[in-house]
Amino acid sequence: MEIQKHPGGRPTKFVPEMVDKALKMARCGLVIDQIAALLEVSIDSIYEYSYKYPEFSEAIKRGRAAAGGKTVLTLFQQANGYWGKDSKGERCWYPPVLAAGIFLSKNFAGLKDRVEVDATIKRIPALDVNKLTDEELKEFIRLAEKAAPSTEPIKMIGE
Repeated sequence: MEIQKHPGGRPTKFVPEMVDKALKMARCGLVIDQIAALLEVSIDSIYEYSYKYPEFSEAIKRGRAAAGGKTVLTLFQQANGYWGKDSKGERCWYPPVLAAGIFLSKNFAGLKDRVEVDATIKRIPALDVNKLTDEELKEFIRLAEKAAPSTEPIKMIGE
């Protein structure tokens, strides 16, 4: 890694040791503003270092991935229950935590507790039977009987 000389303005605070420190901090679950504070630089500097020094960016990505894996494992254990040690150091069973199971299901398994439904009511214009020809009216009655059969056939006036 080669640190470029700054052509003007304030010199960079970046030193190669920051790569390893950032990796360790990200592994512990620290976020960008916390990493910046501990490295004694601004948040903007962290983003600048990530842009200028790919190894710095990769270190933070690797650390975040490791921390994320730990989080998922912990959620999985809490959702399913696990054997652990209590405050006295004795082995004990920790029962499943419902909230952890719900969170894990929603965020990692794609479970949705709501389903969007289109409940739009479309208005169908009323049929003016006075404008139908005799043939069209007979066809309409035939289709109506087929769609909703009744015990009595529909009779036309005058039949």
